[in-house]
Amino acid sequence: MDRLPATGLIENEDAQVVLGLGYLRGDGVQRNVEEAVRLFRLSANAGSDAGRIQLGLYYLNGEGVAEDEEEAVKLFRAAAARNFSDAQVHLGMCYIAGRGMERNFDEAIRLFRKALENGNSDGLVELGKCFQGSMGVEQDLEKAVRFFRHAAEEGNIYGEAELGYCYWRGLGVEVDVDKGANIIRSAAKKGCWDACYYLDVCYESGRGVEKNLEEAHRLYELSAQNNSTLGIVRFSVMLEDGSMNEENPKEAVRLFRRAAKRGNGWAYTELGF
Repeated sequence: MDRLPATGLIENEDAQVVLGLGYLRGDGVQRNVEEAVRLFRLSANAGSDAGRIQLGLYYLNGEGVAEDEEEAVKLFRAAAARNFSDAQVHLGMCYIAGRGMERNFDEAIRLFRKALENGNSDGLVELGKCFQGSMGVEQDLEKAVRFFRHAAEEGNIYGEAELGYCYWRGLGVEVDVDKGANIIRSAAKKGCWDACYYLDVCYESGRGVEKNLEEAHRLYELSAQNNSTLGIVRFSVMLEDGSMNEENPKEAVRLFRRAAKRGNGWAYTELGF
């Protein structure tokens, strides 16, 4: 649940969403999450699907409003029913993680395919993850790579990040750490926080880049601050083991729980589930 809608922001009725995003990012105004949420709610109540998605994301993560996964799903479902492809992707991700409803991989895959039919390349990325992780389909790493590559070719930075990591790890392709690191770095420069996490791993291991633990730690924290689930988990581990120069197990547990709610298996393991 780490991404902003890529479409649906050009209609006049969505001007409140655009203004809300400005408050969220601090673009030309002082950053104000509460004001952003207020504008997203006004937009959603006026029938904007982009507004429904943004408001749903904040209910999902409990930012600016009390966490309410069922309300988030309700908002995503309303927009998805109107064939809004970003909503189809987010609703599918809720089905994958079991947020606000029971897990249903088959329904998630149906929604990702529907989003893809509607021209949303995020559908390619999520389908790739399903084939990579055996979620509702038989594991097929080569097919996952094809999905990621197709998304990357369409300019999707999340697809680019996943493709780079596949090369770096040798998942479905012959391992090529230099090529993988270069692709990951490209996605990170374009603003993909998951790519920042993968680049962190590169710096920490020294594979494909010169080893630099200080830069790795900086990027782990940065990716976590920008809502990357992978970054949140890795940063939590560092808080737990004192890698950040100060142990903070209470904050680590809070962040592990946040990632676990998103269906992250690593976080479940750290919490002892």
